Amino acid sequence: DNWFQLCRENKFETITQLKSQNIGKIEKSNYDILLPSCKISYQSQKFTMVLPGFTGLMYAVVYDAVDTVKELLSDELFIATKDEVCIPTQSKNLLFQNPIMNYQRQYEKLQDFKVQNYAFIPQNSTVLDLSIYLTKPVLFDLILNYMYTLSEAQILPLMQHSNQLFMNSLMILIHQPSFYQLFEKHAEFLIKQQFNFESMLGDNCSFLALKLGNFQYFKYFISLANDERYFKLICMHLDQKDFQRDCTEILQKMQKIPQYRNIKILFDNFYNNKFPPPPKWLGKLKNAVSNLSDNIFELADEVELNFDEIQLPVAKIQVKNVNSVTELLNGEKNEELLKMLLPVDNQTFEHYVQNSSFTQLATARFQMASAIFNEVK
Repeated sequence: DNWFQLCRENKFETITQLKSQNIGKIEKSNYDILLPSCKISYQSQKFTMVLPGFTGLMYAVVYDAVDTVKELLSDELFIATKDEVCIPTQSKNLLFQNPIMNYQRQYEKLQDFKVQNYAFIPQNSTVLDLSIYLTKPVLFDLILNYMYTLSEAQILPLMQHSNQLFMNSLMILIHQPSFYQLFEKHAEFLIKQQFNFESMLGDNCSFLALKLGNFQYFKYFISLANDERYFKLICMHLDQKDFQRDCTEILQKMQKIPQYRNIKILFDNFYNNKFPPPPKWLGKLKNAVSNLSDNIFELADEVELNFDEIQLPVAKIQVKNVNSVTELLNGEKNEELLKMLLPVDNQTFEHYVQNSSFTQLATARFQMASAIFNEVK
């Protein structure tokens, strides 16, 4: 389709002329990966991909077509992906590389081109989600900055949205350690909009940060507990007994890894009412308790993202690929640990969805979290 090819190539002037005829258009063709002709060059992709269920804006995100993204954001921001697709990526994140079970054509295409690094994009993903899955820090920042110009009523449907795997944007972000400084920049907005969410599986931001060994995110979330209302919410979220999971047991199993040992320190101090300093946006708190010194934690590599480079061409932005969980999974032979860390498959999700007891449990916990979080807002 010529419209989608214009979006891939960032043909901005032509796009502005044809936009009114193509806004909201959805890719209907079958999934495909092709080598582009010698006349075509892309900003960041070496393949011409046909991605069913995608819009022009989504293609622009995939191909780092920044001008096109800016042009189409206001018209297509609220459209989510219609199908599951696998998109080749420059770096590997095994947490986004779900096993391809029912997508034989996609698997064969990836094999044909010897693609080893890819991201599985679940159905019902937003363009903000897409920028996280594909490690597009500039576009993630751009999309959020645009969302700040919208009213609360306008952004509410988008920020209370979850994809096929029952994850919202903040939960996906926790799987992407290299975005941590971007998270800090937008933390107040993301936390106020999405921190209270918990999926039918019991997954929530606090538990995911602990389970995945993402120390920086977990430390930030625990710092919110200086506010008693967030403390109540985090207590509920870390109590996973209803889902046959135990945070203490997870930390015990992963104790050989420094990130998990640091999380264990935070976890233990949390239940002793000792928290890291709160973020400035949380304000002066009457209930603020003692602060934890960073000296009690083991040294770990930090993720670097230089915001002075944020205005440079996308291709020049380098995000340090730090993902301790990916490194762990690459060498891990323990099937029990692999099962614990990797996202569950679609069959497991269907089991939860069809089980009325889990639906009732999820509803009850959602009502409890909403009651607490409404106090915070």
